[in-house]
Amino acid sequence: MSLCCNAIPYDGTLPYVFVSYKDNDAKSLAIIEWLHRAGVRVWYDKGVDHSQEWPAIVASKLKNSHVCILLLSSKYEKSGPCTDELSMIKKNQKPFIPVFLSGYTPADSISLQLGGHTPLRADNFLSETDFLLRILSERILIPCRTTEPEAYDPPKQELEQEPKQKPKHEIEDGTKHGFKQDDRHFVRVVNYAVTMVIVLAIVTAAYFWITSNQYTQEESVATNAPQTVQFEGFTCMIEDGEATLLSYNGTKSDLQVPDVVENAAITTVSDHAFEGNTALSYVTFGKSVNRIGVSAFAGCSSLRQLRLANPEGVIAEPDAFSGCESLVAIEVASENYTLTVSENCRVFIIGAESGAGTIKEVLTEEDGVVYGRTDKDEATVLYVSNLFPAGEVFTVPEDVMAQDGAVLPVTYIESDSIDENSSMGGFLFPKEIGFSVELAEKIEDLGLRFKYIPGSYSHCWLFTCFASFQLEKRRPLDVNDLLPSSDVCMEAMSFCSTDEAAVLADQGIWSKRENNELVYVIHGTLQDLYDYLRSESSPLSWNGCENYTEFGLGTQYDNNGEAISVLLAK
Repeated sequence: MSLCCNAIPYDGTLPYVFVSYKDNDAKSLAIIEWLHRAGVRVWYDKGVDHSQEWPAIVASKLKNSHVCILLLSSKYEKSGPCTDELSMIKKNQKPFIPVFLSGYTPADSISLQLGGHTPLRADNFLSETDFLLRILSERILIPCRTTEPEAYDPPKQELEQEPKQKPKHEIEDGTKHGFKQDDRHFVRVVNYAVTMVIVLAIVTAAYFWITSNQYTQEESVATNAPQTVQFEGFTCMIEDGEATLLSYNGTKSDLQVPDVVENAAITTVSDHAFEGNTALSYVTFGKSVNRIGVSAFAGCSSLRQLRLANPEGVIAEPDAFSGCESLVAIEVASENYTLTVSENCRVFIIGAESGAGTIKEVLTEEDGVVYGRTDKDEATVLYVSNLFPAGEVFTVPEDVMAQDGAVLPVTYIESDSIDENSSMGGFLFPKEIGFSVELAEKIEDLGLRFKYIPGSYSHCWLFTCFASFQLEKRRPLDVNDLLPSSDVCMEAMSFCSTDEAAVLADQGIWSKRENNELVYVIHGTLQDLYDYLRSESSPLSWNGCENYTEFGLGTQYDNNGEAISVLLAK
């Protein structure tokens, strides 16, 4: 059986189709010739000798092609060179159109390589012409087509076992392989129709693009124009998709500033925006505000706390909070902040670690005491500000209320909760409260008073703190300075200077109760006294000390220079 194809393989620089097929396959050759006649630039290995040069030539043509067409059949599947071409197409990631010739069902290995590509199946079309036109309609072939189909004389092919000689002016007419020479006019009509559809689509797309772009530009111009919006006492200016808060003339005490207005994020608090508003006590901003302008809160004399939730940080002008004499706490969401505040105001970072846990929320009460809500849903005293009445004892509450209404037990007092210039009178501790030795020492150094529920946890812990930091400092303490009016103390110190004190070495401890005062004396250092009072044999019982609310510790030296330590309870 002699087969031939008159299509001349394309050899140029314009986009072309690489056809992967099984040589000497009549169906494949017919499709190649039809594509050529329809004006498609095709390359196939006609005239290439299957020698050592064939792989190099095929590889070069495949890599330089615009698209590949795979004419798949059972013969193709069994051909080593054909499957090599398929592998090379996949390796080079070339776009391809899989075509299943009539009667072909692919093996699993071929289906795997085709991946998600949907093949064109000859068996799905009613006629050979419909099938060939469907191949031609692939949009990816458009760059590979010439303006007009080339003039062409059909080849003489023997496609059956007993071929019948055809007239020179027509190709074989069978339903499997060929089509009539008169189809040339039909192909030209199809080409013209396809071209017109493409031109129409391009013109339509250009029209919509131009009109859409014009509308977008007009809309952009309108959007970029500054727009003033007023609502709920706020006045904002929207420009370039962002909003600036210009002013607020409302009377709310606890103010929640919206994060967005008219789909624009509020990023800036303008100069003088809240100036002179004496109704404000608490102001909360959303996550967008990153700048606070000149004198933005100047003269807001009742403002106690400000919340800034921007995780990227906030910058405020130096005089943004001038005259905010009641401002004691600013809550921020990041360490990246620039805020100038008075010495009576502190900045607290959400997520920072405290002695009681991770701070999740800051709460400022009317008396100027600032609490922190921890990750354990407990409260810790963060700061007793100078708003707290001078000379008064701070009664630590058993619980406080969070913003969401949750009741938080107060379980701790932070070491830096009081300033060195604090004017408060002292602390009254609840039954359960924790604090550090550093806080106890600071309170003692400031001369503040301790009060607590006798026999409670804080009662025991307070004594432990005092004993501990006195021992750490190893400093002599004149009990007369602690309680100068104490007759019992004076008697104890006088006793320490007598020879009778030597009996303490044998008896262990001397004590006396009188007029609601108790004195314990031990021959030894404060460490000896501390260890003795904490031992199981200690005569000091917390239940027996229910009436004693103040402690003093000190060391006196006898005539021999040996230490005698004193504990005074009142």
